[in-house]
Amino acid sequence: MDIIPAIDIKDGKCVRLFQGNYSKEKVFGNNLLEIASKWIDLGAKRLHIVDLDGAKHGSQKNISIIKKLVEFSDIPLQIGGGVRKFSDAKYLFELGVDKIILGTSAVKNPNEIVSTIEKFGSEFVIVGIDAKNGMVQTNGWLFESELKSNILFNNMINLGVEQFIYTDVTRDGTLSEPNYQQIIEILENFKVKLTVAGGVANINQLVKLKNIGVDSAISGMALNTATVSSGMLFVSVESKINNMLNPTLEETFDPQSMIALIPIHCEQKVADIGSGPGWLSIPLAKYLYLGKCISVDIQNEMLKKVKSQAKKYKLGNIQTILSEENKIPIDDDSVEGVVFSDILNEAKNIEKILKEGIRILKKSGWLCVVEWLPSEDSKPKYGPNKSSRLKQEDLRKKLEDNGLSTITSRHLTQHKYIIVARKK
Repeated sequence: MDIIPAIDIKDGKCVRLFQGNYSKEKVFGNNLLEIASKWIDLGAKRLHIVDLDGAKHGSQKNISIIKKLVEFSDIPLQIGGGVRKFSDAKYLFELGVDKIILGTSAVKNPNEIVSTIEKFGSEFVIVGIDAKNGMVQTNGWLFESELKSNILFNNMINLGVEQFIYTDVTRDGTLSEPNYQQIIEILENFKVKLTVAGGVANINQLVKLKNIGVDSAISGMALNTATVSSGMLFVSVESKINNMLNPTLEETFDPQSMIALIPIHCEQKVADIGSGPGWLSIPLAKYLYLGKCISVDIQNEMLKKVKSQAKKYKLGNIQTILSEENKIPIDDDSVEGVVFSDILNEAKNIEKILKEGIRILKKSGWLCVVEWLPSEDSKPKYGPNKSSRLKQEDLRKKLEDNGLSTITSRHLTQHKYIIVARKK
């Protein structure tokens, strides 16, 4: 699944609006070619361009900038905002635009969409359905129609539309998360090529969207504010899994170096929280030949990889559990060991997920945390950004404040540290 960077143009500048509110804008620059070049250089396969002034006023207001972007870009552009008539679409196609996005006209002038499809083909026409609490918004999200989004989907499919962009207006620009429930309902009811916008903030959300069946996702605020690693987002979700299964030595560590420092015994039951595709679960399961390794993750695709790896190595002592981030479906006091490796830096609430790990741990059981050491670089070559890294001493104290006693706290490699603690 692809991530598509959004370049929203207002008054000649690249901006992001908060929930579509024109008075709540964040400006990211006025050199649109430079911004486009950045995304292209990072590996974007397509750009999503919206003329916000055009969407608001009903006709394109930034056409001169769009012309320059079309001439400059060597990757496909999809363009919307103020495209209300067949003649608007025709003009943009003649400029060299790859795909046209029509939104308001789907509600007010659907015949314009029919004409565009008949002339240029459905593969080059996208209908944008922007919804707020299930109701379709028009005219740059300034007006609410009387149409429910599912009715508009059905109407457009009957006209021959095959590609859609669904945006939850209440989540756009918020860096929260996509409206998964609504997206699932759309894909269960309609067989369409769906791009999602609104709330996309990190690559884990992309994995979840891919699992749901989403074709691609649009991101503006997350990419521009660097809440995510921009370069990583343009890598396919499958590549993320492969990278986790085959990390370089600089990115990670030898699992045996961790196992040597934890009080593990072959008959124990150990939970690998945030297991990913099983990079640690597999060596843990090999060691626990009389016990069990429980791989816990919030992404089903990761757990499928764990099962595949377990089958490959003929390991029958691996159990996989799909979990919510802060609610692990394992009984209290039921495991002898818990491992958190390189996941606390991504957690929304570190305190909650740590408490869950401690809850499932038996008395005198051990808990191991592996995390990234501090970096002088704001965007290090390996691992998360400087601001996302957790201080070793702070994390050790947090464990002790939650009733654990430290067994060891030390550097594991030149990039990572390890803390091992015991439940009193």
